[in-house]
Amino acid sequence: MSGVRRINQGGTSILFAGDRNHGCRFLEATIHGTRAVFLENDQVRILVLLDKGADIAEFLHKPTDTDCMWRSPLGLGSLHPRRFAWRDDQVLTDRYYGGWFEAFPNVGPACQFRGSRMPQYGEICHLAWDLSVVKDEPTEVVLKTATRTVKTPFLVEKIFTLRSGSGTLQLDETIRNLGREALPYQWGHHPNLGGRILEGGCRLEIPARTVRVRSLSPESRFVDGTEGTWPVLPDRAGRPVDLRIAHPPGVPVNEILELNDLERGHTRVSNPRLGLAFELEWDASVMPHTVAWHVNGLDSGYPRYGDTQVLGFVPRSDRTWGLEASAAAGDCVVLEPGAVRTFRMAATIRACRPDETKEPIP
Repeated sequence: MSGVRRINQGGTSILFAGDRNHGCRFLEATIHGTRAVFLENDQVRILVLLDKGADIAEFLHKPTDTDCMWRSPLGLGSLHPRRFAWRDDQVLTDRYYGGWFEAFPNVGPACQFRGSRMPQYGEICHLAWDLSVVKDEPTEVVLKTATRTVKTPFLVEKIFTLRSGSGTLQLDETIRNLGREALPYQWGHHPNLGGRILEGGCRLEIPARTVRVRSLSPESRFVDGTEGTWPVLPDRAGRPVDLRIAHPPGVPVNEILELNDLERGHTRVSNPRLGLAFELEWDASVMPHTVAWHVNGLDSGYPRYGDTQVLGFVPRSDRTWGLEASAAAGDCVVLEPGAVRTFRMAATIRACRPDETKEPIP
């Protein structure tokens, strides 16, 4: 492990990293009182918020200075420790800066679970994570993060890997049931794209066969519950809409697309003007379902009051919203005492070819 050593100071182990400013590297920092780490190479810079769920707050393509992550109107200032929620079900939204968070063991609204109030989208997106260095070389940096849940007895470990010359961040995760009871769980990731990568006419690709729309506003394009074959559905007037066109200019949107019957775990959003594409690849045997959260200015009221332009994805382990409802329906996965489940996901920002931004079907 080049350039890294540990010393004991007053009984505390302190990490010292060499001051390398080339190749793959990382830098620990504090942002509004929140521990964080920057992970970067010549292609990307990634900001991980250690005290806020090990969330990915920034995924910057350095050659074009394009951050793919959405930033909410609250911004990173919402991380300030004096910010707080009035109710348990608003802990997430009151401090929501945007970015990419992880949901476990609840994917959905706050609910009751075995005598405890489970927060919205579970525990780990609210918790602090420990950091350790697995590898620190100019060719590759591997960082390991870990947290232990409070309301449930899970140990969650997440490894971030970045290699020289690559625009790909690899995530390898493990969940372990530390308790003596079999525990149901839901598991999902919630990356949210925004900023320059998400412009009018961007193209969404996902290998789904069917789609169902949940309209979150009466002014949105579709009647709630409209379903059919991906990627074309009729709007409220019966006109065909190509759902592969993300963030259509001047068109108000506020909807969730339930994308079903996936051929594999994959999404890609390409921007023809910038010549960039952001891709996700994941283990569909662990997260076989996904939805897309698509908003273009119609997200009225609390917490953003219409100031939302985002395309988010939620690869997830089951289809039911909320752990309480999923456990009652027998939809969620159950992990036996001492059992372990692993998961791999990768995110990539790269240049895209002209043939990857084809014209939509009429």
